[in-house]
Amino acid sequence: MRGHLTPRVGRRKAAVAAGRKIRAGGSEQPRRDGNGAHRLAAAHDLSKAEAARVLDTVTGAIVGAVKKGDPVQILGFGTFKQVARAARSGFNPQAGTKIKIAATKVPKFVPGAAFKAAIDPKAAKRKAEKAAAKPAVKKAAAAPKKAAAKKK
Repeated sequence: MRGHLTPRVGRRKAAVAAGRKIRAGGSEQPRRDGNGAHRLAAAHDLSKAEAARVLDTVTGAIVGAVKKGDPVQILGFGTFKQVARAARSGFNPQAGTKIKIAATKVPKFVPGAAFKAAIDPKAAKRKAEKAAAKPAVKKAAAAPKKAAAKKK
């Protein structure tokens, strides 16, 4: 049993030294910032209480609009919207029977192009190169068609 615990203790010390939190079970978890109010406060010269109120107001407005069914778009970040999930049949593995799962409404977030580019710049670069190459192909394909039309 001792041999089994030794590697875990080593990983724990390394994770703690790197500033990561460790759960009681030993698995690593990212450090939580609460609701991010302290970052907002530091960036905009606000108190933490003011920043928390601003953040609560913004999230409350988003939740309220999505709850009504209105999409909320934040340019450069993404869109929050409500999606209806159809009723379907499922399977209860414990009882071995089919069950009916009711229709429901769920929130959905679709990230914007700028957000995606910030997360994966290489993919954004590939997409930009592909988009730049696509019009050139269309122009090259359109030129022979115009020439053929003029000959007729």
